[in-house]
Amino acid sequence: MDTEQRIYGDPNPDWTGSVRTTFTLFNDFAISALFDIKQGGDVWDGTMGALTYFGTAAITADRGATTVFPGSGPGAGKTVVKDQDYYTGVGNSFTGPSSANVEDGSFVKLREIAVSYTLRLESIRNLTGISSIDIRLSGRNLYTWTEYKGIDPETNLTGNTNLRGLDYFNNPQTRSFVL
Repeated sequence: MDTEQRIYGDPNPDWTGSVRTTFTLFNDFAISALFDIKQGGDVWDGTMGALTYFGTAAITADRGATTVFPGSGPGAGKTVVKDQDYYTGVGNSFTGPSSANVEDGSFVKLREIAVSYTLRLESIRNLTGISSIDIRLSGRNLYTWTEYKGIDPETNLTGNTNLRGLDYFNNPQTRSFVL
């Protein structure tokens, strides 16, 4: 292990963006979709660190195999045996280097799909003064494309704060359907 402490990872994304598209059919039906994109931003997967330390992560099933140690620093690129000492030492981020469980948090999320129908009836307008009523069915947080191995690259241990990039047995974004 490296005796010098170093900055490893940056939770801030290189860029973020959204793409929304809407198709209107026959002036009354509309279908829309929203995609959110985050490129860059590192996340510490403490959940994987804990599961690895206690031997319950799937990757600990290959004990006795050899691996090339990832990351940067003095141990990077060296071949090591995956034994108990590896998983309770340098192979996890609890007693080993934190960099062992830092991953890229880039993602593309299907944030919302919605189908709506606009009801325009003269009787409603005369009775209420409302010109139209929209009936809408939407689904939110339906799918995430990412290489992040944790529960959700957008999750954060500290909630809605400036401290980001910490995944430690957090809850993922909620999936919801609304009418």
